[in-house]
Amino acid sequence: MTLGLFRWVMALIILLPLCYKDLVAAWPVIKKYWYFYLSSSLAGTSMFTIVLYLAAPSTSVLNMTLIATTTPVFTIILARFFLGESFTVNRVIGIIVAIAGVTVLATRGKLANLLGLEFHTGDLLVLASATLFAINNIFMRSKPKGPSLNAYMFTIFFLGLLVTLPFSIWEMAQPHNHIIFNSEFIIAAIYLGLLASVGGFWFWNKSIVSIG
Repeated sequence: MTLGLFRWVMALIILLPLCYKDLVAAWPVIKKYWYFYLSSSLAGTSMFTIVLYLAAPSTSVLNMTLIATTTPVFTIILARFFLGESFTVNRVIGIIVAIAGVTVLATRGKLANLLGLEFHTGDLLVLASATLFAINNIFMRSKPKGPSLNAYMFTIFFLGLLVTLPFSIWEMAQPHNHIIFNSEFIIAAIYLGLLASVGGFWFWNKSIVSIG
């Protein structure tokens, strides 16, 4: 939970100089549609991350990678029911190719790794996080006009920080939990803030807005 908190702190520090003016200009829209930004933050940042991090200790990296590829499947299903978008041959082929590609990478092209998969309790949590992120994808289609993508991201990251904060406080109150501020922690926080958050979310959300 605390690593997730530092993730959003790092992302906000990186984003603020890039979107300060946009954020001020977009404040009336953000204030008016606060419910959208809160819902998007819960689904796409805070709860998505919390559930995924809770899953990590009780499953394998291979399982997490393969189950995470179900996000596009859930997105298409949700888009069909809530946005009226139809299933197309190209979309189905695209999902199959994407999942096949990730599977080859995750298993290093070895069938034995795939056949040797074992299911763990954390797999259900990974599935839940994939569903949450699919919900966030649907929200992006109704993103209010006006605020820039950077301003949008700053807002949902800030709300994600607020939601994660009490979890982190509770976590650190446990006597057996201690943060070790070593090089590994710093590198992880920078990676999560710069690449997984600012970089990853920017390209992902820009793609959804641009091509659906």
